[in-house]
Amino acid sequence: MLPFPVARLTIFSLKPRRANARPEKQVVGVQEEVPTLMHELSIAYSLVRVATEAAQEAHIPQVSAVHLRLGVLAGVVKESLLFSYDIAAENTPLAGSQLIIEELPVIIYCPTCAAEQTLPGIQSFRCPVCGQPSAQIVQGKELQIISLEYADAAALA
Repeated sequence: MLPFPVARLTIFSLKPRRANARPEKQVVGVQEEVPTLMHELSIAYSLVRVATEAAQEAHIPQVSAVHLRLGVLAGVVKESLLFSYDIAAENTPLAGSQLIIEELPVIIYCPTCAAEQTLPGIQSFRCPVCGQPSAQIVQGKELQIISLEYADAAALA
């Protein structure tokens, strides 16, 4: 099974039934299509660029791991990002490093309860305690590099 959803493309043809009549839709073909990883690949390249710049500023020659916080509302497929990261990291100080992703749930602020509440899913933005709707998202949209891991050359010598 693929780690990301498969898109279905249905191709229609409009054919008139008779003169001055509304055309009817006829299915010409259905094609299963694997979506491209362009979105996650461009994000991976951006992450690698930012992490590489940080490593160079800190005089780190080789990074062993990048720690990332990823909110469920960030619009990024974790498995696709992990796959894309290895491609984007080639020939950089991050080559061969591991991308460690901490997935963050959605937390909203409930004005009725006057408290932050973790949502059980993203289908309903209602407080799980009192049922009040809330659009005040406290957590869940993050896409943040938290830290870089590297081996200290002096400690290894």
